[in-house]
Amino acid sequence: GMERGIMLIRSQLEDVLKKRGVAVIQASAGEAFDPARHEAIGEVESDKPAGAVAEAVQRGYELAGRVIRPARVRLSKSDN
Repeated sequence: GMERGIMLIRSQLEDVLKKRGVAVIQASAGEAFDPARHEAIGEVESDKPAGAVAEAVQRGYELAGRVIRPARVRLSKSDN
């Protein structure tokens, strides 16, 4: 019911943004942290290298190569 409706609206909004040139910034676990495209919001224990992206929390967006919202990520914590 309601969840399906929300997902449909989200999908339609993403389609409109894509047509207007907005691209999604996806962050992947193990990817090197890029401060120009990622916003670190914390650290977690992980099997990934220290300082690398451990988990993506929220997608980011860019328009014409300019970041309009960085992807929010948690970084892998060092064991030291």
